[in-house]
Amino acid sequence: MKYKQNLKPWRWTLLIFALSFVLSWILFAAVWYSILYHHGDFLPEHLPDRQAETGWTPCVHEIINFASCFLFSAFMGGVIFTKLSRPKKRTHTLIFSREACICQRDGELCLMFRVGDMRKSHIIEAHIRVQLIRERITEEGEIIPYYQYELDVGYDGGEDRILFIWPMTIVHRIDESSPLYELSAHDLLQEKFEIVVMLEGVIENTGMTIQARSSYLPCEIKWGYRFRPMLSFKEDIGECSVDYSLFNSSYEVATPLCSARYLQESSISDYAH
Repeated sequence: MKYKQNLKPWRWTLLIFALSFVLSWILFAAVWYSILYHHGDFLPEHLPDRQAETGWTPCVHEIINFASCFLFSAFMGGVIFTKLSRPKKRTHTLIFSREACICQRDGELCLMFRVGDMRKSHIIEAHIRVQLIRERITEEGEIIPYYQYELDVGYDGGEDRILFIWPMTIVHRIDESSPLYELSAHDLLQEKFEIVVMLEGVIENTGMTIQARSSYLPCEIKWGYRFRPMLSFKEDIGECSVDYSLFNSSYEVATPLCSARYLQESSISDYAH
């Protein structure tokens, strides 16, 4: 008995849900039918099979009766819903820092940039991909003008999948596997490459996949700078606050101007002595 009583509210909910859709489609179908009827589209000489002969221009093509008006109403409802749920405008709320920074973290040179989401609804299953595109010469002398290097990036623990609930600083550690391993501050001014950043995830409200992209040129990478903290804890309300005015703000820090390779070899040499 209790099981049936618990199901009863759901039955009414589903019934009201179904009726609201059907009745709304019937209402708009009646509106369309009234417009087409007064326009004369349902006269025998104005039906679709004789429109080419009579030169008649209907309000809506291929509408012949109330049933077709109902189908047209349902189709338009689907089109409008799809248009509203498209993630195109959602990408405008995903922002990247205007510039990237190179500084030391835990003794290693790191490339850093920021990503943020201006909306309160979250992006789930978010992950970051970063590629460096530049010219490469193979051992055989072949020139590949736009070779794509995959950069290993992450947040805190080094994973490219992030819990995207507040602005994050994405980090690429410049180690032996990095194409930036032999890049120094002086080389950065002369190099020609582009770092392409891709953020992918699923919109929490609609379940649709979204992708946002940005890129950084050598002139948009600041050597010896670090991003300012954006998060602060407010004890009076017991919540974290995000100051988006500091999203692109950075400050200068002491950073070696040499490459990560030279820095690592120097550290090993000093440790050996």
